Amino acid sequence: MDHSLFSHPAVTARLNRLAAEQGIPVQQDLMLCGGTDGGPVQRSGGGVPTGGVSIPCRYTHAPTELMDWNDLEACARLVRAFCESEFD
Repeated sequence: MDHSLFSHPAVTARLNRLAAEQGIPVQQDLMLCGGTDGGPVQRSGGGVPTGGVSIPCRYTHAPTELMDWNDLEACARLVRAFCESEFD
């Protein structure tokens, strides 16, 4: 969830299932500030099942924004697994 989007339960379940199957570490997050392009996508047309994958970081949008390389790789692996998986 972020300020503009409630992740669709089926999308969240699929991301969590893929992460568990492939040993990808995840942490759930509720972002009460800020938003993503997922919100407008979710509300477009008749609605689109939408979710989000974010790279955990500190000092977002600052010149010294920090992240852990392992988190970046885990997010990339999860997005790739999602894209390569069969759609229900």
